[in-house]
Order: sequence, then structure tokens, then C-alpha cells
Amino acid sequence: MTNPQPALDLLISLPSQEKSVLRDWWIYASGAEHGDDIKDYPELWGDESGWEMPSSLADLDEEDRVSIGHWSRGSPPLNLNAIAIGLGLEQSTYEPERFNGLLYEPPGHAGEICAFYETVIATGGTGKEARELLDEFIRRLSDLGVGDEPTEIETAKVGEVIS
Repeated sequence: MTNPQPALDLLISLPSQEKSVLRDWWIYASGAEHGDDIKDYPELWGDESGWEMPSSLADLDEEDRVSIGHWSRGSPPLNLNAIAIGLGLEQSTYEPERFNGLLYEPPGHAGEICAFYETVIATGGTGKEARELLDEFIRRLSDLGVGDEPTEIETAKVGEVIS
């Protein structure tokens, strides 16, 4: 797989405790040093790497709309294993050896959730549909007792987020 742009730019641009949501995954996969530029390591996305960007992110276009929930530094990180079990393993996938985010495909929605420790991205459909999907996911976290409310939510075109 080649660098899936603009998905890579989107994930790099998301704030997460002084690093991008991909930072730890990328350093582990590529052997890079902190401070190196992720774009200098295209082998991260090579077929031989074993790492895989989910299609819901890799297929994003700059005109696609996403809804993103951010949790602040003071919030505990999301427990992705507990969330996967609570949501049901038939609808969620968490394989950190392939991708460091939890993927959740809720029934009745065309979109998908990609959850990281401090950031959740809802993809698919219009901005309104993405926001409804994110809101439903946040309600499910609350019902399961595994996540607080995000400190910030934004819904925008991918190109607006990365600019």
C-alpha cells in the first residue's frame, strides 16, 4: 500500500499529548527516532510491513466529512480492549499489531468509528451522519462505563482538518 493521502495527513494532524495519534505506532513499525518526519518512512505502508490502514480511513478524500472527538490530557485514555469487548467482537476490531486504532462498524450506519486512546474519528456519509455516529459511540462508551465525554468535538471536511 502506498501512503494513503489524505488519511495520513489527517492522522498526523490530530493532537494527542504532544504527538500525533500515529506517533507510537509509526515509531514501533519503522524504527524511527522521536523527532523524525513520518513522511520520510514510506516503508511503514509497504505490504511487507504487516501494518494496514483501514479502508474507511485510507479511502478518505479531502471533500469527505468526518466528525472527531478529542479527549484532553486530564482525561484517562480510552481502554480500546474493553471497548471492543463491550461493543461486541462481531462489530469491532482491535488488532494493534496491524493498526493501532479500534474499528467499530455499528449496525444501521454506513460509516465506521476509528478510536484511538485520545481521539475518535467517525467516517461515512454527510457531516450530520458522521456526527450522529460519533454521538452514538460516545453514548455507548458512557453506557459501558469506559469513557468520559470528549472535551472537544469537530465536524468538518477532511481537507479543512488538515489545513
